Amino acid sequence: MFKPVLTLATLLGLGTLTLVGAGATPSPDGFSCGVASERQQGLLRVEGKLTSSDALSGDYRFTLQSKSGGGSSSISQGGGFTAPAGKETTLGSVTLNADASYQLSFTVSANGKSYDCSGDLPRRL
Repeated sequence: MFKPVLTLATLLGLGTLTLVGAGATPSPDGFSCGVASERQQGLLRVEGKLTSSDALSGDYRFTLQSKSGGGSSSISQGGGFTAPAGKETTLGSVTLNADASYQLSFTVSANGKSYDCSGDLPRRL
């Protein structure tokens, strides 16, 4: 399912405004992860973010399929990561046309477990 990207800024014709979603995925292992996005000058930047109370290593996968009037694209990023304690870490980043609809999957594997981090973070990039 493609997720329409509408913000109050779009509806009111204003400048940059951030998408606000349901919240990050908290884990019992002391980290949270989610997706942050920002509109600017006709573009939408979407990033996978992770914050951990302790240093954390693992793997991630960040995939995005988008559709707009100009066509469609599929982007896949991933690999190993090391996140320092108490610092937000970006684990994937895509910039696309702000009018595009998209489908996103962001997963993190750490400590022998996999987490779905595809939920929106409730704040700006």
